[in-house]
Order: sequence, then C-alpha cells, then structure tokens
Amino acid sequence: MAPKKDKSNYVFRFKEDQVLIKRPGDLDGADFAISNCKNCEIYIFDHIAQIFVDDSQNCKVYVGPTKGSVFVRDCQDIELYSSSSQLRISDTKNIKAYVFSQSDPTLENTSGLTLAPYNFLFPGLKQHFEAAGLVASEDKWSQVFDFTPSKDSTKNWTLMDPKDYPGPIIKEIEGVEGDCTNPVPVSKIYGGDSDIQIVLGSADDSNQVIDGMASFNIHVTQQQAQQTFEQKVEQAQPEETANSNFGFDDNQQQQYQYQNNQAQQAADDFWGGEQQTINPSNQSQVHQQQADDDFWGSQQQTITPSNQQADDFWGAPQQTLNTNSTQQQQYGAFQAEKTAKQIKEEELTRKVIEKQDQEQQQKREKRAAAQRYLQNFLQEKQKQTELKKKLALEEEEVLIESRKKEEGKVKNPWEKITKNIALKAGEYPGKLDVAAMRQAIINKKSDIN
Repeated sequence: MAPKKDKSNYVFRFKEDQVLIKRPGDLDGADFAISNCKNCEIYIFDHIAQIFVDDSQNCKVYVGPTKGSVFVRDCQDIELYSSSSQLRISDTKNIKAYVFSQSDPTLENTSGLTLAPYNFLFPGLKQHFEAAGLVASEDKWSQVFDFTPSKDSTKNWTLMDPKDYPGPIIKEIEGVEGDCTNPVPVSKIYGGDSDIQIVLGSADDSNQVIDGMASFNIHVTQQQAQQTFEQKVEQAQPEETANSNFGFDDNQQQQYQYQNNQAQQAADDFWGGEQQTINPSNQSQVHQQQADDDFWGSQQQTITPSNQQADDFWGAPQQTLNTNSTQQQQYGAFQAEKTAKQIKEEELTRKVIEKQDQEQQQKREKRAAAQRYLQNFLQEKQKQTELKKKLALEEEEVLIESRKKEEGKVKNPWEKITKNIALKAGEYPGKLDVAAMRQAIINKKSDIN
C-alpha cells in the first residue's frame, strides 16, 4: 500500500511577503492549491493536474503546464502566468493573465482582466507540456466567454496592448538544465514569429479575427467587435432555423450548464474531501479522466457530461431567435424560458454552494484561530523560558561574585601568634633576652596591618 501524501507539500497557505517555489519533480502531476497569500511570488516549476488559487492578493503566480483546469477565485491584484486545458476565473478583480488555454477561458463575476499570450519559460518546459498532455498549437487564450457580461458599456476583460507586452520571461532553476524555448506560438503582433491569427472573444460571442490590418486592430473593444459582427450577420441574412440552439453550440451549452457545479465539485473540500477533475477537450466535449493515484487518501471522481446533443436548453423547447441578437439578449431569453421547477433547482443549488462556501470559511477561520492560539502559546512559553534562563544566570553571577569576595579575603598569618605572645615586658614571664624577638614580631605585625 502506497504511503499517504503529506498534504503540506501540496499547498501554499497564509503566506505573506515570501518567494515560494516548487521544483521540477516536487509535484509530478498532482493537484496543488494556493490560498490566502499576500505580496508573494509563487513559482511552480513542474507539471500538475489542476490548481486552485483562492483568496489571494497582490501576488505573482507562475504555474507550470496544467493537465486540467486553473481556477482563480476571490482574488485581487494578481499576475497569473499559466498554461492549461482550461482557465476559469470567478469573483476576481484586477488580474493580468499571460496564458495558454486549450479551451475558451471563462469568466464569472470578474472585472479588470487583461489577457496576453503565454510567456513563462523555464528549463524543460517542452517536456512538461508533453507530460501534461497539452498541444501547444491549440491555443485559445483570447477566446474568452464571459458568463456575466457587464450590462452597461463597460467590459470585464480586454487584450493587452502589444506595446505593454513584456515578451518572454525566463526563470532559471538552480541545478536544472534544459531548453527554455516557448512551445506556444506567439503572434507577430506581440513580437513573436508566428502568423497565427488572434481571435477576439468566444466563438459564441463576437468571433472576430485580428490579423494586423483586418476589419479592426488590436485596440478594438469587445463592444465594437460585437457591433461589427452583428453588421456582418445582418448583411448576410442567414436563414433562421428551428434548431439554432440560441447561437450556442453543444460545447457552450454544456459549459454553461456545468458552470457552477464543475467548479464546486472540482474543489469539493480540497482540504480533505473527495477530489474531482474536469478536463474539457478540443472537440467540444468533456472526456473522463481517472486520477493516477489516491490524492490525499480519497478516491478522485470524474464528471462526464453526456455527449449527446441536448434537444433543448435548460429543459425548455428551443425557439428561433434572430441571429443578429446580441449575446446579452440571448442570455435574457434563456432566463425567460426557465420553468419554475428549474428555477427552484437552481436556487437549491445556489444555497448548497453558499452553505459549502460558509463551511469552508468557518474552517479557514477556525484554522486561523488555532494557528494564532498556538503562536501565542509558543511565544509565551518562549518568554517564560528566557526569563528562567535570565534569573538562573543572575543567581550564578551573584554566587560567583560572592566566592570571589571570600577568596579575596587574606587572613593574618601572625594573628594567632600575636595573640599568644606578650607584647609588653611586664607581661612576659620569661627572660629579658627575648626583647629582640619581641621587637621583630611587633615589626611584622605592623607590616601585616
């Protein structure tokens, strides 16, 4: 029976003002989690299964090739460098993301996102890409789908201006040699050597292609791209069809339907519950993945949505909409078609998720309180130990000083003699010829005193 993994090796939690590193081979395809970190630089120089970045602020997070998903949740002021099958960002503000994503990156309740091509390079990167099963040529980093688009003219995400793109960021690893070449093609627009076109937004959003001098340049806004798309659709006047799927393909319907439960199930009590892994493919399907080993000692599970095309969306009959409707109008139509039963189920799901979030927060607070108590206890114990040492040292110094004083006292060697000799002639019963000795003794006594 394989020994259980040490959980502490697979998390960075409650760290501040530190540089945190996982070297090649430390994780070797396992899951990883980052939470409650502030002002840190975090480096994962290894391939992993999936990663959760939660409740962190003002951090730079460099993530190695990831077989599954990169989840970023409840974060603020983050710089992310990642390569993965999928990127999912929710409840996050102000994030710069230099990413490779093999499927459309998805957003939920997120604002201030700036996207740029992948540029995090380290020795052996190509081998880690292969170990994670990533195909570098299938990059959809700019094809974002926002499940909660802004209702006003503002937008939640944008592409980085090429003049602000820093280019390759190469990180050397002490004792590790290897090729630092970027396996991901980078467009010439961003200083790369590839003629690859940049697609702005998901295929179910604007589907506009940027190739330098195309219909609009790199500085175009998402709203402008949508307007251009609508104009072209209106000019083409495509025929309406009864199975138009509201402008969404099967993959997008599955994406939307599983938006909430995938993220929660994938992170189902990461600190001790059963793990689940989501791995969407490039053929608009979600394939089953079985974990290689028992992570944290509990059996991982896999969510495998049906590959059969749904006859309807949310269980309601499909209706034909004008194809030049905006994505916001389509989203509103979906909401209008929901039945009372489905709304009730969604409300129940929402409450379950909220309860789980509350339980997770309570666990975090209890752990934090326990950590503070332990820290205070250790500090108090340290103070008591230092006080005892100080008192013992003072007592020893007093004893040494006392001994020195005792040793410093020189006794009069003639004291006993002078007490037993009569110093006056009348007191001495012997002969008078002892006067010379008497005088010598008196002189000696004077010298001593």
